[in-house]
Formats: sequence, structure tokens, C-alpha cells
Amino acid sequence: MVGEWSTSNFSNRWTLTSGIGPTSISPALDCARDAAGAARAENLGALYVAEGGKLYAFVVDSPGLDSSAPWPKYQHDSRNTGNPDTPISSCR
Repeated sequence: MVGEWSTSNFSNRWTLTSGIGPTSISPALDCARDAAGAARAENLGALYVAEGGKLYAFVVDSPGLDSSAPWPKYQHDSRNTGNPDTPISSCR
């Protein structure tokens, strides 16, 4: 199940109840974002992991990928291009 809950009263905003099916996806690291999708200036982020037909999101002490690292993750960047010439987007 994938869904969104309000941070003010924990009410469910939306839910996707069907499973996401079999996956072969590497984990994804993102920074904290506001309701419009813009990066928030804080040191928290989210690690997304798809496993067993489910999507898990973990709050982590990371603002996202290190834009100064030459190869910060598997497949290089957040779009998984595997291209060393693709710029690493920073959340800061």
C-alpha cells in the first residue's frame, strides 16, 4: 500500500491499495520536500526501497546525494542514468 497522511492530524489523504508488483529497482535517496515538491532546507531525507511488491519509505539523516562525489550511488545519479557526465542534483 502506498499512501499519504497529513502531518497535522494523521488523516489519510490518498491510498493506492494495489501492489506495485515485482520490482528490480535500487533504493532511492531524496531530500525532505514541501507540499509543492521543492526541497526543504534541513538535514533530513527519505530513503525509498521497493521490495516484495511494496514500497517502503524511511526517514534518514541525509539531505540527499552528495553532489561533490564522482559516483555517489549505484547507477550514478537520482535518475539512474549510469552516465558520469550527468550532473548530480543537490537538495541544497
